[in-house]
Amino acid sequence: MKIVFNFFKIIQKIFFINQNYPKKYLYTLLFFFTIFTSLTEVATLGSLLPLIDVILNVNELDRNIFTQKIINFLNLQKYNLEFFLFFSFTILIIITFILKVLTIWMLAYLTNDLSYFLSKEIFKKTMSQNYSYHINKNTSVFMGNIEKVD
Repeated sequence: MKIVFNFFKIIQKIFFINQNYPKKYLYTLLFFFTIFTSLTEVATLGSLLPLIDVILNVNELDRNIFTQKIINFLNLQKYNLEFFLFFSFTILIIITFILKVLTIWMLAYLTNDLSYFLSKEIFKKTMSQNYSYHINKNTSVFMGNIEKVD
């Protein structure tokens, strides 16, 4: 129970720190983009075994209703179906990897932008103090105050 409480406390601190961050929509966009990327990856991995099954045992296509609908809809011959499924699987893998790269890029951008924003805010709050605040202070005091900045 303590782990769950600590987890929610960390989430609350993250959103409290970022309440002044102007690009909050990036969190939501990144969340949904990550879910979509995960679904395409599951679709890719889920279609690998049926692809292998179709390539190894072409006679089973007559019994599968789904493949019959694909054959009828696209007017494919049985020998073209293997090529079509392999081509579709390859395209799906390429799309999945492109989405993974875009997700990683978006996460890197968000992390960089957020760290720049926080550093700028901390520096602004430190430098906007009265002159008397800076007298007789060493760097360890400044570093301690920077850690405490909300």
